[in-house]
Amino acid sequence: MRHGAFAAVLVLSVVTGNLVQAEDVVTTPIRTFGLGSLRSVAYSPDGLHIATCGSGGAFLWDADTGEVVRRYTGHTYVVSSVAFSHDRRKLLTGSLDNIAELWDAATGECIRTFTGHTGDVGSVAFSPDDTKVLTGSGDKTAKLWDAATGECIRTFTGHMCWVNSVAFSPDGTKVLTGSCDKTAKLWNATGDCIRTFTGHTSDVTTVAFSPEGTRALTGSRDGTAKLWDATGDCIRTFTGNTDGLTSVVFSPDGTKVLTGGYDKTARLWDADTGGCIGTFAGHMYLVNSVAFSPDGTKVLTGSRDETAKLWDAATGGCIRTFTGHTDLLSVALSSDGTKVLTGSRDDTPKLWDVATGACIRTFTGHKYGVLAIAFSPDGTKVLTGSYDSTAKLWDPATGECIRTFTGHSSTISSVAFSPDGRKVLTGSLDRTGRLWDAATGDCLRTLTGHMKPVSSVAFSPEGARVLTGSYDTTARLWDAATGECTRTFTEHTSAVTSVAFSPNGRKALTGSAGDTAKLWDAASGGCILTFLGNGSGFASVAFSPDGREVLTGSFVGTAKLWDAATGNCFRTFKEHTLEVTSVAFSPDGTRVLTGSLHGTARLWWANGALPIPGDVNGDCRVNVLDLILVRNRLGQAVSTGDNWKADVNADGAIDALDLIDVRNKLNMACP
Repeated sequence: MRHGAFAAVLVLSVVTGNLVQAEDVVTTPIRTFGLGSLRSVAYSPDGLHIATCGSGGAFLWDADTGEVVRRYTGHTYVVSSVAFSHDRRKLLTGSLDNIAELWDAATGECIRTFTGHTGDVGSVAFSPDDTKVLTGSGDKTAKLWDAATGECIRTFTGHMCWVNSVAFSPDGTKVLTGSCDKTAKLWNATGDCIRTFTGHTSDVTTVAFSPEGTRALTGSRDGTAKLWDATGDCIRTFTGNTDGLTSVVFSPDGTKVLTGGYDKTARLWDADTGGCIGTFAGHMYLVNSVAFSPDGTKVLTGSRDETAKLWDAATGGCIRTFTGHTDLLSVALSSDGTKVLTGSRDDTPKLWDVATGACIRTFTGHKYGVLAIAFSPDGTKVLTGSYDSTAKLWDPATGECIRTFTGHSSTISSVAFSPDGRKVLTGSLDRTGRLWDAATGDCLRTLTGHMKPVSSVAFSPEGARVLTGSYDTTARLWDAATGECTRTFTEHTSAVTSVAFSPNGRKALTGSAGDTAKLWDAASGGCILTFLGNGSGFASVAFSPDGREVLTGSFVGTAKLWDAATGNCFRTFKEHTLEVTSVAFSPDGTRVLTGSLHGTARLWWANGALPIPGDVNGDCRVNVLDLILVRNRLGQAVSTGDNWKADVNADGAIDALDLIDVRNKLNMACP
């Protein structure tokens, strides 16, 4: 079952074993920093660029270097489809916000918005001469638009369910559509249905024309692709995928067929014989989209694992992987809550804009991956720690490296600023912590005593004490002035992965790989409370600004909010698929930030709810898009997909009352 923000499951008290309040499971973040789950990929006609889109937005990449060239911001929900114009100057995107947008590929400027669909726009295409645009939607229709004016020229009606995929014939005189009604349809320019292709036993998810335009290709969730001739006869069925198909395409010369699907692979087929020529395996989740390079020598795949991959069509070897980050390891929020900092194994810390999700700056200088990051208290500096055994101080405004801290003999696993920003604290796999002068880079003190690598460090709120956690299963409290260890916390049975002080400095929080997090009295060293991970472990921990809540990240892709007084878990954030390596609260405590090995960071509302009732698409305002989304879901089951968001009055049904509620709240915005 997929859970929405108000889906509830019963949990047991970690302390008493008594039944406690229901736990919310949240699956919709406010914003994703990085690629997010990929929905569609496209190759530019000249082969120089690649476009991707998904929950993180739409991106333009350099095909040779794998570097991000541009991000296109404007859609208010997941971008589900992307296409290049044939002159390569424009980019077309379709989104779950029910609109399609036309972009200047070079500048990122939105040229035109196509509005009129009452359901998700899941597929888009340019006509061969680029003068028209075709869209397919969850409202059961396809629409033809004038690319210059944005006017709807024609609506294709006849499918009984969502139109999943659309395509133009090579001469632009015909349109092909595929639907979850298990059929594909061929239409002429006037909107008349010429032919219906029947034979699939499940949703037709994807369609394509052959380069010469005499054959049609369809892919289905029944796990097969079918090749059809002009008369509507099925010429060939491609079988061999172990699960449903999501994408099909012809090679530029029409001799091969490429399919992608739920079995996490793409497959290359001989169009004449139906034989499988090769399999492209390497994605960790379903392959949503496939494409050929213009010369047919390369294959491009996009996946829900948040990566796109470029393959050699002849050998099947992976040439390049496109990802926002490789194995994201650490996240931090600026003191004003407007910026996000991420560090990863790709050795390039990145600064992101919270409002747009756009990458503002990439810091280059570390030789190896960046395991630890922090903002200075006033937000004017950035601190990073790396596998190259150095920490670096950066100017976030310019990206310039101000200072490098050298002295550790192994990876720096954790970094922190003192409350006044004058000192820097680092923890290392060399089993020590070090205290540095931020202005000069001089090492003021070395903290020695741990028997194994130091995994995490933190300053107390007043700056007089330091807390360290180690793989030796202990946490230690130190006097910052003398470097003396004043207390050792010793009840964990596995590596201590993360440490934090409560806002008043009276409590210490530790997370462990051994499936427990513990709350300690900092003065006495006594364990106050134990949080149980139920097999998920604790990779990261943090206190809320008021100290009343504890946020933890797990090794299985979830983050949890706990009551710091009772130990009850009352909310789970569930969207990452790999270890949540880092967690943080916004300064006002209204949002939480999570970072995962999958390469993305996600921002969530801490209360687990939509920011305001009626904000169905989660864009922090109530407008006509929310009205359209509710209308599109009238009569549907609340338990299906994201439909819980359309049940505005939470009465268990999506009906006219929800429409009225949204109308009454139009033009409201997040406080």
